[in-house]
This record gives sequence, structure tokens and C-alpha cells, in this order.
Amino acid sequence: MFQTEIIHFIQSFSNPALTIFMKIITSLGYEEFLIGFVLVIMFGVDFRKGFYLFHLVLLTGILTEFFKQYFAFPRPYAVDSTVKIFSGNSQNLAPFKNMGAKVFFELLPREVIDYYRSIKGASFGLPSGHTSIAIVLWGSVIVLFKNKTLRIIALSLIFLIPFSRIYLGLHFLAGVLGGYFLGGIILLFFYIFFIRFQWIDSFSFYKVSIRQILMIMYLLLLPILFRIFIPNIYPQLQGALLGLNLAFILISKGGTPILKKEILKRAGNIFLIIILLGLSALFVLLIFSLLPDNFHGSLMNFSKYFLIIFLSFWSASRFGLKLKLTSK
Repeated sequence: MFQTEIIHFIQSFSNPALTIFMKIITSLGYEEFLIGFVLVIMFGVDFRKGFYLFHLVLLTGILTEFFKQYFAFPRPYAVDSTVKIFSGNSQNLAPFKNMGAKVFFELLPREVIDYYRSIKGASFGLPSGHTSIAIVLWGSVIVLFKNKTLRIIALSLIFLIPFSRIYLGLHFLAGVLGGYFLGGIILLFFYIFFIRFQWIDSFSFYKVSIRQILMIMYLLLLPILFRIFIPNIYPQLQGALLGLNLAFILISKGGTPILKKEILKRAGNIFLIIILLGLSALFVLLIFSLLPDNFHGSLMNFSKYFLIIFLSFWSASRFGLKLKLTSK
């Protein structure tokens, strides 16, 4: 699974058109697309379903990075200078050649692993974040939406995005399989608690039950536990997760927003959240620029993203109602 021969075989079919296609496919796993996609769903299609997707993407990103740092395994281009790097215009300058595993179930040589771990800021590859997020995001889309065409596209991306990572020389087969495993566990968790038992669907501020208390504890305590125990693992995502969850709880107090049927009003609601995200970011950055220089690091990143997401999402729900873009 850590053999570079698999990558060499796939890359032997490379051509300019296929490489461009694979770059487009892999771009669907980067944060720019993910943020845009979940915002469109949340504020232009269905608020509650969009919350599911955003929550799961943030959760998956944090857990994937945790396991990447825990395993600390190099990417294929770092162990074999003959592996082509199609992502970007960088040339493979790895100090090793043909140092992948020799057999399918063998790990990488210890000297390669130790060398790569010694590099400050090295990008690790097990599990594949693109793969884990692909199965969670697009698997959730298949569960949540009944549109046949959308489901076919989602199913295709579950396979195409991970394949693009191998083609581009960014992941071993092991990294992709690890991403499938982690993403599958998170997707199963989502299906059991969010869909089958409908913990979020039955959420209400005016119903006091053990289920409601547990759900509030999950939404608020999970990001805080991340902050306490793994503070340096994507603190910005941890802060965004807490901001998103808190905003959802407060918005749900009066009932989650129902989007109007008119396309223009839905488009207006999407435009509204984009504007409010920008204004919230400017406000928060201005406030933090006034703080002492010693207030920095992961806590600052956590706080920034918490405030930006919370302020923009909560205010979007309020302005959406006042502008009659949504209803309760």
C-alpha cells in the first residue's frame, strides 16, 4: 500500500488533458470549493442540511489532521524522486529514489520516515484529507438529497477525488484507504445519530429531554474538548466549529430559517452571508490588531474563526428574516 509502483503505473497514462481534468477534480476537495458549496446549500437550498454538511466537513478536517500528525507518514513524492508532482509546477527534489515499500503490506523504510519527520512543517499523507472529506461530504449529499442526478455526481466524486490524489502523486494507496476508513466511520456516525435517530431534526429549545441536553453538550463541548486536548490541530477549524454550533443552537431557538421558494430571494440570502462573512472578518481582524503582540498563536486563530463564523451566521439569520429572504 506504500509502494510507488502503483503511482508510476497510474502516471504512465498521464497526458495534458487528463492532468487538467484531475487537477479540476482534486480542487473540489480544497477549502475554497468546500466553503462555497456548504454556504450555497445552507443559505440557498436548505439551512438544516447545510448545517449538517458544514459541521461534518469541519469535524472531518480536524480529525483527519489529528491522525496525519499522529501517524506522520510522508507523501509518495518525498520517498521517490521519480514520482511526478502534477499538482502545481514544482519539481520533485526528494533526496530518495525508489524508497517506497517493496511489497504490498510492508511499511516505508524507517530512515525515510525519520528523515521526513525531521523536516519542520512537513505535509503528511496518512490519511488522505481529500478522501475522508469526499466520502463524508458527498456521502452525506447522497443520504440527504433524493435527486438522482446529484446522487450520481456525488457517487462519482467519492471515487474520482481519491483517484486524483494518487494520479497527482500526492498520496499512497494507503493514504486513500485510510481516508476512506476514517470518512466511513464519520459518515456512519452521521447516519445513525443525525438521520436514523434524528437528534438534530428533533432539536428544539422548548423541549427539555435527555436527547436535547446530550445534543447541546455534543455541539458545545466537542469543539472545547478539541481545544483542550489537541489545541494545535487546526485551531481555526475548531473555532469555526464552535461558532457554527453555537449559532445553530441560538438560531434554532425560534425555529431554523425556511428559505423562500423564489430563486432571487435564495440568491439574495447567499449574497447576504457572503457580505456578512466579509464584514465580520474585517471587524474581528480590526479588533485583534489592537491586542498586544504576545496574544497570538493557536488561541488567537481559534478565537478569530469562532467570532467570524458565529457573528456572520447568527446575523445572517436575523437579517434574512428582516429582509423577508427567509421565514420561520
